Amino acid sequence: MLTACDLQDKNTEEVKRLYEQETLSWWIRGRREIIRQVLRGSLPPAQPIRVADIGCGAGTMLSVLQAYGPVTAVDVSPLAVRLASLRGYAHVVFGSVTSLPLASRSYGLVAVLDVLEHVDDDACAVRECARVLVRGGMLVVTVPAGPGRFGVHDVALGHRRRHDGQGLRRLVEGAGLSVERMSHFNLMLLFPAVLYRMLHRTGKHASADPLVLPGPLNAVAYSLLLGEAALLRRMCLPAGVSLVCVARKM
Repeated sequence: MLTACDLQDKNTEEVKRLYEQETLSWWIRGRREIIRQVLRGSLPPAQPIRVADIGCGAGTMLSVLQAYGPVTAVDVSPLAVRLASLRGYAHVVFGSVTSLPLASRSYGLVAVLDVLEHVDDDACAVRECARVLVRGGMLVVTVPAGPGRFGVHDVALGHRRRHDGQGLRRLVEGAGLSVERMSHFNLMLLFPAVLYRMLHRTGKHASADPLVLPGPLNAVAYSLLLGEAALLRRMCLPAGVSLVCVARKM
């Protein structure tokens, strides 16, 4: 049961939606495989490192991140903090990405996945992530791509912006990090996503894209993301619904 505190939190409904639809969602499962493959190509096997999942939400990335070491979860949503504790994160703290309650130079991998678009000062957020990284530590970021495609989906999720590759690069390098890789993903579904949002932009209420598609479409969309995950091991994609950036603290 959700408590009154949870219901007062503006992020509660989205965290709840992610949690409830995780096992079926083409998007949640597909993005998980994208990040798994990107990390495999960028972070060679080594001794366990400390990992931070910033803006952990429903904790859907734990299975990927914990392969590298114990994972600390941080989120501003009380419900997300509660769910992260139940999922088995090594440490869970309530806090904002612009003022992380984490020690400086203490994490070897920091993941900020679909978070920066929610904060007013994304430059401050990236600087905070850089602060908690050890020398040689890695930051992995995902954001919605295409500023010109900002629409009802973004409004429904409380997005402040969508990013382009150049802007995201400036943001990361401005925090003193060296970008090692930048790629779009979700290329195959770019046109359907744009078309869907155009058809729904005149609705009475802003609504987010569905996490579970009807019938066999859900399996097809998931398969397409699996194919992109394999491609991302060897190449970068020129366009897509989202961007992924991998950077290192030198």
